[in-house]
Parts: sequence; structure tokens; C-alpha cells
Amino acid sequence: LLALKPDVTLSIAKNAQVGPGGCGRYYYQENVYRPSQESHTFREISQMGLECIGAVDDAAAAQVVSLALRSLALTGRDFVLEISHMGFVTGLFDAVGAQEAVRPRLLTCIRDKNVHELRKAAEAAGLSRQGTDALCRLGTLAGPWQEVLAAAEVLALNAAMGAALEELRGLCRALEDQGQTDHWKLDFSLVNSMDYYNGVIFQGFLPKIPFPVLSGGRYDNLPRKMGKQVGAIGFALYMGRLEP
Repeated sequence: LLALKPDVTLSIAKNAQVGPGGCGRYYYQENVYRPSQESHTFREISQMGLECIGAVDDAAAAQVVSLALRSLALTGRDFVLEISHMGFVTGLFDAVGAQEAVRPRLLTCIRDKNVHELRKAAEAAGLSRQGTDALCRLGTLAGPWQEVLAAAEVLALNAAMGAALEELRGLCRALEDQGQTDHWKLDFSLVNSMDYYNGVIFQGFLPKIPFPVLSGGRYDNLPRKMGKQVGAIGFALYMGRLEP
């Protein structure tokens, strides 16, 4: 009987011992077993990453995203890091009255930039025309951060969405203050699991590789399910995907 390890983050979050007000930083390089997107069978992959668990403030979050950019730069190839915020998307779901049962389907359509299916799913769920239009606009919110945030402010229909934009604004300014002005952009069509991620999320891409080679974000929900009232953010670099 073999136990195949599908994840490293879960083990770190479970075993991390962080004192009150502290913030633990953990680095790893491990082999894990994940379903292959190509063959749909389990395969062993080499994964390198870091996790930041504890009192995760804006500075710690900016440090993690900065390290993700630096990690991609070390590949020596052109790259782009796409950044989004799950709080903005879930806030929009709340604002337009999207029920929990339909949200995974809506997320899939947003991620695929499939406006036709997104509109169809939203209408089938009974959302208003205005709410459906607002969801469909998420796919257009991509590009330089100042332009995207200005356009997104029009959609900020509640406090959660406003807070998400303010957090992104601080992150973008922090990256620019560190001289990291290239190779990243905001893209609100970038979404991920609502059960896992609750804040900033990001994915890194290299040319000629159709899948992200780096993925990460804020996942406070995981340690809190274990009874730990702490924040958490991190990312993983998938070493096996670095070759086209």
C-alpha cells in the first residue's frame, strides 16, 4: 500500500508552529503526485515553493509575490505573472445574488473567458441583466494595474470588492517601489477555488507552455479549517513544466 503525497502545503499548514504575532516562512522542494492535465492519470512532479503562515500583513504578501516574479526571472525566459483577487470576484457574486450552487459553474466560465456560456449560466440562475453584464465584464479587466483598477472601481458594488481593490492597489505600488515594473499585470478573469483561496491569487506563464508553471495566492481558509486563526500565502513552481 503506497500513500502518494498530492500536496506539500497541507502538511506545512498543519505542522507550522508560529507564535502570537509571528510569521513563519517555509521553503520546500518535493516530489508530489497530481493528475496530469494531458493524460488525466497521476504522475510524479517536482515542485518547489514557499509558504508564509501567521500574521501575514501587506508587506509579507508583497514579498511573496515579489519572490514569485524573481523565481520566474531565474528561468532566463520571457514570462508574465497574472494577478487577481478572489475577494473581488466573490464580492461580485454576493452583490448580484449568485447562489452557492451556481458559483463553480460561473467561475469556470470566467476562467475560460467564455462570455456566451457565462451569460447563459447567469441567466439560467435567475440573475438580473445588470448582474449578468457585470460578471461578463470581468474578462475585460486585464492589463496595466492602474487602468484595470480604475475600470474595476465601477464594478465595486460592496465593501468586500472595494477592500479587494485597495489591497491590490497597495500590492501593485509595493512591486513598483521595488523596481518590479515589468512582466506582470492584473487579470480578473484569473480565478481559483473559493473554498481554498480568499485573497490575492497569481499564476506565472512561460512562452509555448499552455499551463501555468507557477501558481499561488492567499489561502487563510486552510489553516482556519484546522483551528488555526492565522493568515497564509504562498506559491509553487512546477519544475516539470519548465520545458515546452
